[in-house]
Amino acid sequence: MTATAIERSQPHAAPFPADVPLEEALAQWFGPVAAYQLPAKAPGTDRLFSRLDSGDLSLVEETLRDRLDPDTFRQLFEGYAHTSPTHFRREILRYGTHFHPDRIGVKTGLCDANPPAHIHCMMRMPIFVGDQYSGDLFLEELEDCGGRIEPGGRYLDFGCSSGAAVRYLAAAYPEAHWYGCDPVKESIAWASEHLPAIDFQVSPQWPPLPYAARQFDGVYAISIWSHFSERAAMAWFDEMARIVSPGGVLMFTTHGAATLNYSLRTGWRPPDAVRAIAADLLQSRYRFEDVYRQNQEVLSQLDSISDWGDAFLPLSWVMLHLQHHWDLMAFRPGRNQANQDLYLLRRKAVG
Repeated sequence: MTATAIERSQPHAAPFPADVPLEEALAQWFGPVAAYQLPAKAPGTDRLFSRLDSGDLSLVEETLRDRLDPDTFRQLFEGYAHTSPTHFRREILRYGTHFHPDRIGVKTGLCDANPPAHIHCMMRMPIFVGDQYSGDLFLEELEDCGGRIEPGGRYLDFGCSSGAAVRYLAAAYPEAHWYGCDPVKESIAWASEHLPAIDFQVSPQWPPLPYAARQFDGVYAISIWSHFSERAAMAWFDEMARIVSPGGVLMFTTHGAATLNYSLRTGWRPPDAVRAIAADLLQSRYRFEDVYRQNQEVLSQLDSISDWGDAFLPLSWVMLHLQHHWDLMAFRPGRNQANQDLYLLRRKAVG
């Protein structure tokens, strides 16, 4: 079946009785895979935090004692400091950079430049130093598969928006070279102005990218293949194979089986839609839904949305279509926010 036929096909009848509760049916179909999530490590956060000393921590604590309400202060220093050290460290880095840029910011390389409301950003906070979660996500998966950020290595954030994740990584590993690309011109313009240590480029909506063959040791894409049509997904996987050097890695997240449970928990998709998507995933189909055709915000940012919507793909599709160029190093269902599946691929030797 062609990609167009798949994308335009009507929802398939669910292969289980309609009176079976949907949550039970998903468990039978996908088992624990649909709810699986690894505990998060924080290599980048730990590296940045290690640059601070006890005097820095005392300074941030005294500053926040005066600026946070008492309950929030106690929760951070008496609660998270013991029960959730990763969250505690991220908060210290965030607040410390904001209130003491000349000390904490200089030591860590972080800055609190915050995109205004009209600039696209995947996450927003009143005090912002970057997407700490996504940065650590890439590092954790890379290290778990025996890799690391190489000094002098080149790494690309594909679909970087205004640079939220790559800015955190660039601060943690300034000895590497960091790049970001995105088709939204305004986001790239803001990032280029406020994050000059990173090489940002406006990317086309169809390959090729403005990079040389085998230029990168690693590429990561957070929630980018969750939006491509099947033909766009294949075109961009081929482009990744061109720009990633042999032995280099590609990490991406996308909607999969775990997203079905997420949809039920949050109401993102109605039950009938979840059943139809599940049926496609079970039959190894790539499912694409054209959901942005009437979205004026998306229309204003992209030249074309014919291949941009919501996409769902199973592990079997990845194994079937990508094995020529890539080895599958890791598959983590629901790893990204207990929603999107995470894949880590390694580029095979050329030829």
